[in-house]
Amino acid sequence: MSESTSNLCDLPIFGELRSELLTAFIAHEQSEQARSRSDIGQPGFVQRLLRWLRSPLAIVLVAVSVSGTGIALAITLGGGHAVTPREWESGHRAVPEQKIVPAQAAQLGILRSARTAYDVVPSSLVPFLANSLFAGANGANFGLARRAQGFSSGAAWVVPGAGNVCLVAVSALSTAGQVPKDAEIAADCKPDRLISEGALAYSGGDDKPDEVFVAGLVPDGVGTVMAKLAGGGEEELTVHDNVYMAALNGSASLYFEAFGKRTNLGEASSLAERNRRKCLATHSAASCKALTEGGH
Repeated sequence: MSESTSNLCDLPIFGELRSELLTAFIAHEQSEQARSRSDIGQPGFVQRLLRWLRSPLAIVLVAVSVSGTGIALAITLGGGHAVTPREWESGHRAVPEQKIVPAQAAQLGILRSARTAYDVVPSSLVPFLANSLFAGANGANFGLARRAQGFSSGAAWVVPGAGNVCLVAVSALSTAGQVPKDAEIAADCKPDRLISEGALAYSGGDDKPDEVFVAGLVPDGVGTVMAKLAGGGEEELTVHDNVYMAALNGSASLYFEAFGKRTNLGEASSLAERNRRKCLATHSAASCKALTEGGH
């Protein structure tokens, strides 16, 4: 390395690390002090912050690797090492997260529950996810997964990753606990720092082109998610263990209202809608309508 290692502290990522540590501490402080209704701004906050930063929970593991493109740094509180999508495409693989970190557990009650046999991700699903960005880039550790309880059909698992929290949901599950071949699968990961903004994953296949299977993650305190349907009207989705999941009739925009504001989760598009938009990119609206009505 031609540059002094002391210059590493000047890299922007270390500024992000300081912000991440403070965010994690505040979440930890709010959780620990909720019963006494204490305020973060009260005397002693700085002293508690300094004590927390010296604790094992705040030990930061820095992984430094040198490649042809330069230095790559991955920093997490739980020992994992994520890689970028481009690095993953080049053959690099993430190191799975080793434990559930405070930033995840403080905002997601499901990750504060004890793990049982019920939480095991189906063996038919793991290879599919392990060979994708889900685990290969985001460092999702299936050994830390928790399955959401309360859904009458389908299943969903929250899987901690390296600086990310991931979700995988399936529209159906066999009596043997495996995923049927015709089941829809929705999976995605989001950085820990964005947990409060929620997450959305969706899937729509050829069998039911007008339907879309949606699933997502929301922080503690959110009880429902609203789906504004493209065809008109809204559908209310109940949250179970920080997870919402449903099969919708057509595309929809999803959001939740909590903490005095409205948070938009994004849009889930059915296969039919995606095909329509693709057609409109190169054809007139009249031509696309004719193609659709003609069954092409």
